[in-house]
Amino acid sequence: MSSTSAVSPNWRSEARRRSLAALAVVIGGYAFVLLLDRLHGDAPSSLCAFRQVTGIPCPGCGMGRATLALFRGDLAAAWSYHILVVPFTAAVGLAVMGLAADLWRGDERYARLLRARWPRWASALAFVLVAASWAINLVRGI
Repeated sequence: MSSTSAVSPNWRSEARRRSLAALAVVIGGYAFVLLLDRLHGDAPSSLCAFRQVTGIPCPGCGMGRATLALFRGDLAAAWSYHILVVPFTAAVGLAVMGLAADLWRGDERYARLLRARWPRWASALAFVLVAASWAINLVRGI
């Protein structure tokens, strides 16, 4: 039996649309950040609504600048903006490649993995890493 015959007919529509939408959001987000970089360079202003309202940086503040620095090959600057930039960018890259592979194959192997429930230890680890990086950014004044 071929692999395409095992795929439900709904994959062709609903899951495919979700995967395409996820890819469009991620690629569009990175394109937006790159466009802002082209238009404004290293402008010190922040686009973070949380920071603009409260004056306190959010857990993700600095990630855009860090990603741009990483794309430029400046790992030291990327690290100084946000310490989770490398694992975050790697995770996003793997997700994009996995969803693209799903679209290419016509199945949803990777999409199912993304929707799967995380083990509690993985959720706790993610929370601790984000909280620790936020605390570091608050201390450093980023």
